[in-house]
Amino acid sequence: MASKFSSAMYAADVGSTDTYVITLSPVPSAYSTGMVVFFKAATANTGAATLNVNSLGAKTIVKNGATTLADNDINATQVVCVIYDGTNFQLIR
Repeated sequence: MASKFSSAMYAADVGSTDTYVITLSPVPSAYSTGMVVFFKAATANTGAATLNVNSLGAKTIVKNGATTLADNDINATQVVCVIYDGTNFQLIR
């Protein structure tokens, strides 16, 4: 049986610079490997950044496997795509 969280989910960010915070509906009970999330960033990042989904805990957003984000890898008002790899959120774009 497919999980109700197997499809992509979207929410708008309400966090601050480098600390992205979203609330999804339906609410996931935990992060799961392969979880795809889209969010509209309220601010551009200025280096390392995190994403906290439904208060499950902030997870680092990385690119290219384990590389820390550079300034403006995420832009204000950009719709961002990330996938949870079991440890971090990988920036897909």
